[in-house]
Amino acid sequence: MAALSPVEQAWSLRLSDPAQAHDLASSFLTDPAETHRAQSVLAHLAWRNGRYAEALEYAKRAELPQRQQGDDLWLVRTLNSLGMVHLYLGQHPAALELFQEQLALAQAIHDIDGQAGAYSDLGTTLNSYDPQQGLHYYQQALELYHQAGPAHDANRSAVLINLSMIYDTLGDNDRSEALLEEGGKLALATEAWPYYSGYLFYRSRRLQQQRRFDQARTLIQDALSQLVHLPAENCRDLLFALLMLEEAAGNQARALQLAQEMDEGWSTRRENYGDYLEVRARVEAAQGEYAAAYQTQKRLLTYEREQHATESATKLLTIEVLHRNREAQQQAGQATRAAATLQQEVELLKALHEKLERLSSTDDLTGLANRRTFLTRVERWLREQTVLAVAMLDIDHFKGINDLIGHPGGDQVLRTVAALLRQHALPEDLLVRLGGDEFVLVRPHSRPAELAHSMQTFQCALVEQDWQALHPGLQVQISVGVTAIEDSLEAGITLADRLLYRAKQSGRNRIQLKD
Repeated sequence: MAALSPVEQAWSLRLSDPAQAHDLASSFLTDPAETHRAQSVLAHLAWRNGRYAEALEYAKRAELPQRQQGDDLWLVRTLNSLGMVHLYLGQHPAALELFQEQLALAQAIHDIDGQAGAYSDLGTTLNSYDPQQGLHYYQQALELYHQAGPAHDANRSAVLINLSMIYDTLGDNDRSEALLEEGGKLALATEAWPYYSGYLFYRSRRLQQQRRFDQARTLIQDALSQLVHLPAENCRDLLFALLMLEEAAGNQARALQLAQEMDEGWSTRRENYGDYLEVRARVEAAQGEYAAAYQTQKRLLTYEREQHATESATKLLTIEVLHRNREAQQQAGQATRAAATLQQEVELLKALHEKLERLSSTDDLTGLANRRTFLTRVERWLREQTVLAVAMLDIDHFKGINDLIGHPGGDQVLRTVAALLRQHALPEDLLVRLGGDEFVLVRPHSRPAELAHSMQTFQCALVEQDWQALHPGLQVQISVGVTAIEDSLEAGITLADRLLYRAKQSGRNRIQLKD
C-alpha cells in the first residue's frame, strides 16, 4: 500500500490527535500543490471545535479550486464540512442539499467513506424529526462501513452510537444497549476521541436516568484519570456530564465546585457554554447563592446575544457559499452525476425542508419557541419600539418532581405546562422554553399588570389540572416574575429573573410584579 501524503496523514489524525493534524495541515498552506487539501483538513477541524466562521472561510478557499481541478475526493470532504456547519447553525435544508451532493459525488468516484459519511450525516440531520428515516440512512452507512473493513472502524463507531440513540427513541432498549456498547468499544480501540467521549456522555446519562449515580460517576472519573491522550475539549464534555450528574444526584455543593472549576477554558466548542451557564445558575440558586445565580444568568443572556450575532454573520457566509456551490454545480455539470436511484430520496428530502425549517426554531420537547427565536423576535420588537411585558416562569420544586416520577414523567409535566400556557396565551404572545423548567411569555402592546393578571389565571389552571394520571397526589405550581422590556432586552430579562428568584424566596407559587 502506498504511503500516505502528509496532508492525508493530517486527515487521518483528525479524530485521534486533532492538534497534530492541525499543525501538519497548517504547514502545507503555502504549498501550491497541497494548499486546498490542507484547507479542507483545517475546515473540518474548525467545525469540530465549533469555530463555524473559520470553518466556512477554509472551506470557501478549498471548494472552488477543487471543483476546477476535479479533485473530487477532497471536494467530498469539503462538502461534508460545509454541510455540518449548516447543520449546526440550524440550516437543515441547506445541510441536506450539501450532503445530497456529497453522496452523489462519492458514488460517482466510488468513495465508500464519502458515501457512508453522507448517509450518516443525512441520518443525523433527520433523526430528531423522522427517526425511521434517520434509521434508514444510518443502516445504509453501517452496511458500507462493514464492507470497507477495519480501516473505517472509527467512523463505524459513530454510526453505531447514533443508531443506539434512535433505537432508544423507538423504544427498543435491548438493541440500543448492544449498539451503544459496540460503538463505545470501537471508538476506544481506534482512539476516535470525539466519538468515545460521546459514548461516555450517553452512557452516563442513561445510568443517571436509572438513578445509578455511583456507576455513572465511576465511569466518567475513570475515563478522566485513565485516558491521558483525551483532547481538552473532550475532557470538558465529560466534566460537564459529571456536573449534570451531581446536580441530578442532589450533590449541589459538589456540582457547584465542578461548575467553578470549569469556568475557564471555553475558547473552543462554545456551543456548550450556554448549557453550562444554565446548569450553573440552577446549582447556585439551589445552594442559596442567589446573587451569584443572578450574575450567571446575566452572563448567559450576554452569551446568547453574542452567539446570535455571530450566528447571523456566519449564516450570511453560508448563504454565499451555498450560492457559489450551486453555480459551480451547474457549470461543472455535477447534476448529471446523480444516480437515478437517488431521485426518490431527493423528493423525500425536498418534502422535509419546510418541516425542518419550522422545527429548527422550536423547542423539541414542548413545541414552544426556542431561545434563538426568542432573541430574534424580541430584538425586532424593540427596534420597532413595541411596548412589551414579560413573564419569566419556573416550575416549583421541579427536581423533586423528577425524583418522584422520573425524567419521562418530568418531560410530560413540561409538555402539559406548555400546552396549558398555549391555552391561556393571546394569539400575538411569544411563548418560549428557555431550557430546563424555565419558560418565558412575552406579550406585545401590554403592561406588566395586565400580564400578571393572566399569570394568576394560569396558576389557577395548573391547580385545577388533573395530575393524578402521572402520580397520585402530584401537584404542579409555578413562580413568576413579571416586568416590562423597554430599552434593553438584557435589562428586562435580568429584572424578570430577579423577580422570579424573589418569588421563590418568598414562598414559591407566587407572582412578583414590577410595573
